[in-house]
Amino acid sequence: MPDTRELSAVGGPLWYARVLPLIFLCVGGGLALPALVMLAANLSLHVFGAAAVATAVEIVQEPDSDGSGYVSCPKFTFHAANGKELLWQSHSCSNPSAWAQGERVRVFYYPSHPSYNVVDTFAQEWLRPLTFGLFAVCVLPFGVLPLAIRRRRAKLRQRLDGCCQCIDTEFAGIGRNTLVSVGDEHPYRVLSRWTDPRSGRQYEFHSIDLWMDPSAWLPRGGIPVRIDPENPKRYEMEIPFIPAEVREGFGSQPSADSANDISIR
Repeated sequence: MPDTRELSAVGGPLWYARVLPLIFLCVGGGLALPALVMLAANLSLHVFGAAAVATAVEIVQEPDSDGSGYVSCPKFTFHAANGKELLWQSHSCSNPSAWAQGERVRVFYYPSHPSYNVVDTFAQEWLRPLTFGLFAVCVLPFGVLPLAIRRRRAKLRQRLDGCCQCIDTEFAGIGRNTLVSVGDEHPYRVLSRWTDPRSGRQYEFHSIDLWMDPSAWLPRGGIPVRIDPENPKRYEMEIPFIPAEVREGFGSQPSADSANDISIR
């Protein structure tokens, strides 16, 4: 279990659980935006631009990023539809060179702005947007899913506020939600069960994630749970007996003296 004094000082693991999704969402959005812009620009060149054949007229040697060697950067030239000859140096450099002097390749450009062009190769056109997009796809779920879960819980709470049945369930223990972790820590959950007197079917319930062991605050009686009478799997466990700062992830464990006055199950 984490040091409760440290958790109390910094706000507990839930502080990270709340902030990290927003960080992932911002980072993922920051990666997705340039990927979409580059992809749209390249597709626009294919749809609205013109094609021409460019020739690698020179291979320029430039120092690499760490200064330990050189990379080869090709210079291309082509004639636009208006007869103007354009010369530019590609920013896609490599070692060894991916191009040979005199090599010919197709380019796409805007007839009104021939200087805006792209070489028709996978590396030149699609590698960068796909790389940014792949990283965005890997990062965004860590931001979107927690927010979607919170929204789903809020909608469920609204539904239960309008039509719900409050039942008294039997305490079944304290569990850990292994699907969620911050570092090596998994949140606690209060577990309970209830048998539907009409159908005889048994249902199991759990509380929201708690980043403190709730054992010291458990009541002597049952655990109240609000359910949807039409579908008991839609529910919300009521845990007002646990201090609000603990439910929100900002509390610390009770002292030994105070814990002695509480029934622990």
